[in-house]
Amino acid sequence: MTGIPAIGWLLDTRPMRDVIIILGLMGISFGALTLTSTIVPQLIGIGVLVVARPLFYTAISDYAAKVFGYVLSLSLLLVR
Repeated sequence: MTGIPAIGWLLDTRPMRDVIIILGLMGISFGALTLTSTIVPQLIGIGVLVVARPLFYTAISDYAAKVFGYVLSLSLLLVR
């Protein structure tokens, strides 16, 4: 529940370029942390994934809405 306001703030106030960079960094950190053989970095990596996944889906919807308009982005969401 604490990630929802942060995701909303990020998508509303920052340009899409920043969101893509943050998603890329989160993906790289998730991959690097889960490749280690100790449990603590792997758990941190899972925590990064827990935050990155809703940001990823929300960023895709937000980008589609900004580029194609809300009618087409709504239809894309209904197709899933």
